[in-house]
Amino acid sequence: QSAGLQASAYGAGMAFAGQRALGASVLPISDAMEFESAMADVRKVVDFKTPQQFLQMGRDVENLSMRLPMLPADIAKIVAA
Repeated sequence: QSAGLQASAYGAGMAFAGQRALGASVLPISDAMEFESAMADVRKVVDFKTPQQFLQMGRDVENLSMRLPMLPADIAKIVAA
């Protein structure tokens, strides 16, 4: 009976670990989708002369997020406002 309880606890622990790993892989995807959506709003309000200017703006926003305690999507939302 003790071995059964141990196996059950092990299985529950592995399920929890699997959930945590899945959650960790989904979060960056969600953040990337939010950033792309915010940059689409930037594109609507800023008159970029070339596609390269838009790409540079995206890189600039990402670089700024490394200096400020803000996510890139939040910075892009400010640019689009």
